[in-house]
Amino acid sequence: MQFSTYESSGRSGHAWIIIPLLGLPIIALLSLIYSYIVVYSPIGGVLTIFIMAGYIFGVGLTVSILGKWAKCRNVMTMRVLGLGCGAVGLWLSWVFVVYALINRSAGEHVGVMDLMLQPEAMWVIIGEVASTGWYTIKNLTPSGLVLWSLWAIEAVAVIGGAIFLATSGITQEMFCETCDAWCPVKETKYLQIDQQLSRAKLEGIDIMGLFTLPSSDAKIMPSIRTELVECLACKLTKGIRFIRLTETTDKEGKVTEKSENLPGIHIPPTAG
Repeated sequence: MQFSTYESSGRSGHAWIIIPLLGLPIIALLSLIYSYIVVYSPIGGVLTIFIMAGYIFGVGLTVSILGKWAKCRNVMTMRVLGLGCGAVGLWLSWVFVVYALINRSAGEHVGVMDLMLQPEAMWVIIGEVASTGWYTIKNLTPSGLVLWSLWAIEAVAVIGGAIFLATSGITQEMFCETCDAWCPVKETKYLQIDQQLSRAKLEGIDIMGLFTLPSSDAKIMPSIRTELVECLACKLTKGIRFIRLTETTDKEGKVTEKSENLPGIHIPPTAG
């Protein structure tokens, strides 16, 4: 049997419609929750980093899930939509932060839509906040260049994270163009590998040579997990995914597990 690397059709499906239509309201809600936690949280510092990480994960996962549901097979489409959703999420989080700060400190009522539709006024308010700072960590109140630098890091993290996570739902998946459906995992097995293969560069691994490896157990490391994927409808579109599983132990005895997708992760459809 002749195998070759699987390549998707590159079609965008309904991603350009579904992700903005359903994703932006979800991202708006996530931005609202994120902003209010940041403004009203009594604890800053490291906790804020975890809160931001959770927000980034939520935005990226939303785009990823909706992209797969929309049957998008185009990585560039997902990255562009991830960029757009990340940028919108960042802007909305700022709108909600400013809204929360104004209504908390001044006791005044300013509408969210008023802020959203007046970006120039938003920048003026953000500049005023930056000049004085608005939170204190261990008797220090970040302001000026320091605060702008922190905000710049946040912006890069939010937008970059959204772009990175947006493709996670489709990059390792196989799609049956005939049935217009994703191929789920039908069977999973593990293959035993030695230390040399566990350290080898992914691009240098002979994919066909993996079929000669002995069987292993899910609890044994290092190993390679093989996943047989198959279209549930036609049973003709099939493929195999290979994931290398390894673990390392640091000086303190902490074990870290790592999974890596091998190149040529899919084998194309076969009839039979």
